[in-house]
Amino acid sequence: MAQMRLPRRTLLLAAAAACNQSALAQVLPNATSPDVGGQMPVVTVASISALSSLTTRPSLVAVISRAVAGDGGGGEFRWEAKSDRAVDGVMVVEPDGGLPGRYLRVFSGIIDAAWFGEDIQAAIDTAQILRANVQVSKITDLYKTLVLRSAVNLFFTSGAKLLWRGSRIATCVETDSAAVTTNAIWAGLTIDTGPEFEGTALSIHSAHNVHADRITLITAGRRCTALRLVADSTGGGTPTTKRNVGACTFGALVQQGQCGTFFETGGHNVGADGSPQVVTLNTIGSMFAENCAQYGVHLRSWTDNNAFPGVNRVSLNGDGAIGLQVGGASGTDNRGVYMNKFGILAVDTFGSMTDRIGVSMDRSKLTIID
Repeated sequence: MAQMRLPRRTLLLAAAAACNQSALAQVLPNATSPDVGGQMPVVTVASISALSSLTTRPSLVAVISRAVAGDGGGGEFRWEAKSDRAVDGVMVVEPDGGLPGRYLRVFSGIIDAAWFGEDIQAAIDTAQILRANVQVSKITDLYKTLVLRSAVNLFFTSGAKLLWRGSRIATCVETDSAAVTTNAIWAGLTIDTGPEFEGTALSIHSAHNVHADRITLITAGRRCTALRLVADSTGGGTPTTKRNVGACTFGALVQQGQCGTFFETGGHNVGADGSPQVVTLNTIGSMFAENCAQYGVHLRSWTDNNAFPGVNRVSLNGDGAIGLQVGGASGTDNRGVYMNKFGILAVDTFGSMTDRIGVSMDRSKLTIID
């Protein structure tokens, strides 16, 4: 399955970057070296602003940091005298005074989010334009909802995560709600909502062919939702994919801490072509929810033919909490919920709570638990 190949892909991308860096080091002398064989030495500056302030035009400049030492925003830039590319201060830097020419960042197809400081959204949007991948290599603060884009692969290094600092009732990360997000890989995606949270950690709107090896959602709030999979985008789609959530594979979904609902699905009764927008033909290898006060898994309207083949375990810690809810009390929740199959489903209850339910089905068809 696609998720089994992600670690190898990450290593290959990293290896390619390392090879490019190694090759560059072999042909270019150090900044402190004299001119070798007619080649220009590498000039080193402390920051992006120092790069802009240069009065000479060296062919290659090594920038130590974006603004302050250790911020991860440095890199190598080459001078292009005839370039008039749009300036963003990250990938393209112009000299002070608006003189002709640009400094262009040298990179091997992997954009490090740290290059953009706190603006990881700009990193993702730039990667989509350049058809590049994004690497998140440290704990990165989010103050507004981060939108994931089509064809942008995300790779999280060990210990890296997105830490929510914004409104306590907002959505931390989502796919584009005005389009169908397609052909993306997320490796090691980790989101931490921070304390006293009542919003949604990750909301996946209409999507097709999105793959993740493991999604870890660290939540803290008895009324928050860890993950929503809802086919409700208002734009995009094709006659084949429509505006569904379909053909997505997630190796493992993991919730840590406290949440209200771990995993919730849902569709839209009337889509752009008059037919429902549905959550269908997705595969989720395994699920683990540490602490749910309301629902572990809630399969709502227009959710059909999804597979959960592995070990799925949810722990309940709230009065009246339900491990697996298929459909619901309303007619809307019950429309089109059928043919969803689980391998192993374990519902754990702890504490002195009352009226907890392992599995509840309301007028919904053929949910299979092996």
